[in-house]
Amino acid sequence: MIGSKLGHYEILRQIGKGGMGEVYAAHDGKLNREVALKVLPSELADDPDRLERFEREAKTVAALNHPNIVTIYSVEEAGGVRFMTMELVRGKTLDELIPKDGMSVTRFLELAVQLADAISTAHRKGIQHRDLKPANVMVDDDGRVKVLDFGLAKVRRPDAGPDGMTQMMTGQLTGEGKILGTVAYMSPEQAEGRSQDHRSDIFSFGILMYEMITGRRPFEGDTNLSILSSILKDEPDSVSDVRAAIPIPIARLIQRTLAKKPELRFQSAGDLKQDLATIKKDLETGEAIQSGMYSDIHSIAAPSSPWFRRPVPIALGAVALVAVLVAILPWLSGRRPPRGAPPVLPASAEARPSVAVFYFDNISGDEELEWLRTGLTDMLVTDLSQAPHLRVLATDRLYSMLSDMGRLDDRTTSSDVVREVGREAGMRTAVVGSFARAGDQLRINARVQDARTAEVLQSRSVSGTVDEIFALVDELSEWVKSTFDVSAEDVEMTAEMVAAGMGDRNLEEVTTKSVEAFRLFAQADRLIKGSHADAAIPLLERSLELDADQPSVRERLSSFGAEPN
Repeated sequence: MIGSKLGHYEILRQIGKGGMGEVYAAHDGKLNREVALKVLPSELADDPDRLERFEREAKTVAALNHPNIVTIYSVEEAGGVRFMTMELVRGKTLDELIPKDGMSVTRFLELAVQLADAISTAHRKGIQHRDLKPANVMVDDDGRVKVLDFGLAKVRRPDAGPDGMTQMMTGQLTGEGKILGTVAYMSPEQAEGRSQDHRSDIFSFGILMYEMITGRRPFEGDTNLSILSSILKDEPDSVSDVRAAIPIPIARLIQRTLAKKPELRFQSAGDLKQDLATIKKDLETGEAIQSGMYSDIHSIAAPSSPWFRRPVPIALGAVALVAVLVAILPWLSGRRPPRGAPPVLPASAEARPSVAVFYFDNISGDEELEWLRTGLTDMLVTDLSQAPHLRVLATDRLYSMLSDMGRLDDRTTSSDVVREVGREAGMRTAVVGSFARAGDQLRINARVQDARTAEVLQSRSVSGTVDEIFALVDELSEWVKSTFDVSAEDVEMTAEMVAAGMGDRNLEEVTTKSVEAFRLFAQADRLIKGSHADAAIPLLERSLELDADQPSVRERLSSFGAEPN
């Protein structure tokens, strides 16, 4: 086709080829510019399925407006040939750019943040890419990422089921030409032909990040079947084991994206993008103590709970920068602590009290109050995380650790669990508690324990009605903070911290004034973690109806493709 014309487009050169067509650079004679043309071959134009997918790709990408997603201009037909016109990206694909031993940390973060932002935008529009791989990501000459090829994208529908995915896998493995996706970058649920959601893209993105930073894929094999088997069964080496100079927070972030169970991965690409951006900023500025450079990035205050209305600002000076350099020197020099060793914190971070809040036991067995089992934990973590002098284990990290230990369904928290979580997360203190209802009174018991020995240090009980739950949690939070020797007044507060009201807001100010809205969220959160997002969406919508001033709940709804009112 080179040298020929399609309407007012002159074909200049071929720049790509795939299962859905050939891509050419062309000159647009009408607008006097170069564009890319994706041409549907004539032998595929008579295939209704291929034609429908071709047109769906154009409509899907046209709905997205993002600097890191290729722009679609039009779908046209000339001389019986169907084609779409799109932005011509001058650059190289990721598979051309990834070095044999992987990218530098700086280059990796520059590209990964942009990629996560693009994926997050697609997910908020209810669009799942389903074919993320290096060949579908370009980096232009200015260093800007462009996600390509939405030909396999799925627009979320409430009634979507696994049948179509099962057919896809049958075609792929039998080689009958229906190749929908790339085996090496599939999620476990995609590989098994099960129903999937946006978290499947997060797993594929994890594979992509693994390859970007190490130069090799986490799951390998000589055949498609052996690769699929590896995806389903194997736990890949940590990227910090493959390349010793990779900082631990990046290694743990990638490890989380590659969790076999969707509920153990990041629950939204927006959260993933935020953590990548935080690591990038920490490495650039030295603001690493509160963001988790020294231990797991999800173990530190500023929780991922969607109830936190405003981000916790970070302000560290030259002392922190020195501490960062000391802490990351082993990784920069190629030396690091042995795998599995507890995190080593610098003196300045180790001096700050740290606390892990465990799930509360429902000792009365009241099903109507079961939401408080995790809800109390989430409220306390949100409340305690406002204190700049505390490090607090995030609820997502607690869930992940308990799941890995096989202790998620324990009705009581044992001393062994307290010690193991404390050791792995680098927490010195634990809050363990229970609750029960007698008549209209709710009684909450809490105890502060040494996380290393499980020794009980102090205990406290508060009582009130369920409608007074926020005041009860605020009282418990103040008690927990008072058990530590460091007070908020002892911490130098920056102007940004003061403006954000850190350490000075009650729970209602940072969550919601409606107990019922919080209850609905807590129930939805449990469903989401159990891979029942469709059942959770109505609960989130009802929560938003009760209190519309919950931007993070709106974000959570958008991440599942639901458009909040």
